[in-house]
Amino acid sequence: MADTVTISLALGAAITAPDTQYLMHGQSGEWKIKSASFLPTEATAASGSNLFTITLKQGSDAVTDALTSNAGSGFVANTSQAFTLASTGGAAAEFGSADELAVALAETGTAQMGGDVYVVFEKARV
Repeated sequence: MADTVTISLALGAAITAPDTQYLMHGQSGEWKIKSASFLPTEATAASGSNLFTITLKQGSDAVTDALTSNAGSGFVANTSQAFTLASTGGAAAEFGSADELAVALAETGTAQMGGDVYVVFEKARV
């Protein structure tokens, strides 16, 4: 069984963007993201003009596709939204103990969101 560690980041009750918050796993060795999710604490209406977007990055490299509340589907309170890991991956997908994972928040219009980000890291090598 692989070693894993789950790290959570509370984004706040009513965050607005743009904003970037950071988390680190703090474990020795190199770790890669196994999965990541966003759990909204409040709902956002489906809207084509008031969008809220979250992307996980290492430096300027996206390690996940963006999660967006859009015209087709807003975020439902207390319903987990899974991030899709970016296919580019490579070195950007691995994190040492002091490497920061950026949680980049963007908005269009007057969108606001509250919630928590959960990231599961899996040990890649010592």
